[in-house]
Amino acid sequence: MIKTESDSMQALAEWEEICLAAAEGQPGIRKKMAVSLASGGALQNLAAEQRDECIDNFHLALEAWDGKDISGDAGEVLEAALRLGWDSPILRDRYAQLSKTVFARYGNPAGLAEVMQIRDENVSVDKIHSRWQVLCMTKVGTYCYDAAFGTGQISAIDNLANEITVNLDRKRVMNLRNFLDNIILVRKPSKLHALLEDRTLPAVPDKQEFLAELQADLLSAAPLPENVLQKILVPRFFAAADLLHSQPSVGVEASPVSHPATAAVSDARRWDVSRSIVELAERLKELHKLEVENPQLDNVKKILVSVAARPEQSEFFAVSVALLQKGETYNEFLETTLSDLANQAAVWKNMEQFVEICDKMPGKLVFFWMKATLLAKGSAYLATATMKMPYRLWSNTEKLLSATGEGTLLAETVFQDFQNKKVSPEHFYWLWKAPEGEERLRHLSNVSLLFKTLHQETKGNYLKSQRLLRKMLVDDEKFQRTIMRYGDNDAIKTLVHSIRHQSLLDNNERQSLLVKIVRHFPEAIREVEERRKVSSQSQAGKFTSPRSLARSRKELRDLIEVQIPENVAAIEFARSLGDLRENSEFKFAKERQAFLARRRAELEERISETMVMDFSKTAVKNTVVPGCSVSIKYESGTVEKFHILGRFDSDPDQNMISYETPLGQVLLGLKIGSKVEMPSGDSATLVAIETLPADLISWLNDGTAQED
Repeated sequence: MIKTESDSMQALAEWEEICLAAAEGQPGIRKKMAVSLASGGALQNLAAEQRDECIDNFHLALEAWDGKDISGDAGEVLEAALRLGWDSPILRDRYAQLSKTVFARYGNPAGLAEVMQIRDENVSVDKIHSRWQVLCMTKVGTYCYDAAFGTGQISAIDNLANEITVNLDRKRVMNLRNFLDNIILVRKPSKLHALLEDRTLPAVPDKQEFLAELQADLLSAAPLPENVLQKILVPRFFAAADLLHSQPSVGVEASPVSHPATAAVSDARRWDVSRSIVELAERLKELHKLEVENPQLDNVKKILVSVAARPEQSEFFAVSVALLQKGETYNEFLETTLSDLANQAAVWKNMEQFVEICDKMPGKLVFFWMKATLLAKGSAYLATATMKMPYRLWSNTEKLLSATGEGTLLAETVFQDFQNKKVSPEHFYWLWKAPEGEERLRHLSNVSLLFKTLHQETKGNYLKSQRLLRKMLVDDEKFQRTIMRYGDNDAIKTLVHSIRHQSLLDNNERQSLLVKIVRHFPEAIREVEERRKVSSQSQAGKFTSPRSLARSRKELRDLIEVQIPENVAAIEFARSLGDLRENSEFKFAKERQAFLARRRAELEERISETMVMDFSKTAVKNTVVPGCSVSIKYESGTVEKFHILGRFDSDPDQNMISYETPLGQVLLGLKIGSKVEMPSGDSATLVAIETLPADLISWLNDGTAQED
């Protein structure tokens, strides 16, 4: 231990010399560094400023090392620095790299990083080291202790799912984070491990000293509770009479979340004395009745407050809150707690995450989670979030808002989204189910918006509304009559125009729907039988630019080599969770499988029938052809320029238009001065036809750019 200023200066000087030698690559210096750090002593007892100086010198050495070289002596140096509690962003980076090597058996690096909390600035390096030690000792056959469930052994470790199976009062599967937060391990090998194996107390001259030695064999990421050794040994292994009544003092305080609560309650398995959010959620799930004697609500609030701002814990937070809301026993406590957390909870700050959790939550629970959200965030927040949810969840919001006397708020929010033209298939489907009215009819008959909405890519539970809406468009007479405003000529004209010029429907569906329009409203036959002018430019096959064809091939390769194998693995993992009827992961994975299969077939077909076109060879004269630039002038006087390109070349943001798009089809074959009816319904005049810019042609012909 350093006792004088000269000792401190000597330690600093020696360490600086070692670090400089390491920075210069002196052979064998890393071993010397590891020994110097591992010995503790002088470096361990430096003042804060002196420690910072040592860390700065250490950075010099680290900068000279290969960032990926964390094996052998380099790994020993970093582990020694971790034991000393040395902390800096650079060191945390190296600790994180080292953890991937030390714990390489864990196949989920992202999950491991979250468990170790190395990059969490709110977690001290000492705490990280404690978790590190416990994880190193986490092996099959290791004895362990849980305050709620007693003493047992690790029976299995799932290195991919980061789950530990422990035989306690019964077989329990714990995620790695929950395991490290709550379990106390017995070192293996150790005197205590041998004692638990033999179940025979040896004759020792000083039993108190012997028990103190056993206490040192315990490992925990959290401070050890009092009398923990007695709780481990009695009564499963030994009778209380076999041990001294006076147990060795731990010398540390108990965990700030769990032990103040457990001190007042005899049953450590109660939900209100849980020690973590994961444990709280699991215990609440198993309850038939929420009410308990002398509830430790302060402990519950501490748990909720401690995890509210952490996005990775949001799902457990939501489940716990929903179950507390469902119990309807401690409503005043819950309302006060939610009010305090309304602006802190990550799940409410990130509306996308809130919606995702609502979608994944079991149907019997989601109503209570949304009710709790209404209490915390108010009706406007819930109504806005509902617009992003699958339709099946909208009824929950309707019930909740009706109960508060705000039954019209959801409809007002829907109509506002239609006004802003920011809608999903869920909006249209809800509107179709809503009571009749002029505003409802006006929005339902916005056929251009309907077709645009049905073009949106959807997945998971959002697919149902889109499929139903599309089916109604093609097959449902009542829906068809409604979107044509029961025979309004302008509405019919708009629908016919959308059917012809939008790529939503295939040829058979187009023809079938046009026939049905005439059947519903015979006076529409003239509109339906009109034929748009056929382009005078004959098209020799299907073609696209080298760049776009390469991009499509890259997408196909990614589908086959990456996305489809990942989806197969996701299906197998979801299947392993069991109960496929309420398994949202399995349902989503299967829907994703169908989407990937369709996309693969589409790409393979399109690529096989598409030729490469060099647009620098296109002869541009007085007619619009693929490979030219055109300018159109709207009635407002605004002039807009478009580049007419190949079938895969569309980029609306750059006004690059495929000849297969509705706009491309409208423009092909036209001459300067031609009147144009745009797919949007606007009228315009074609005022210029030009060759493509040279830089655009060069960019399109770069077929290697997308193959990297």
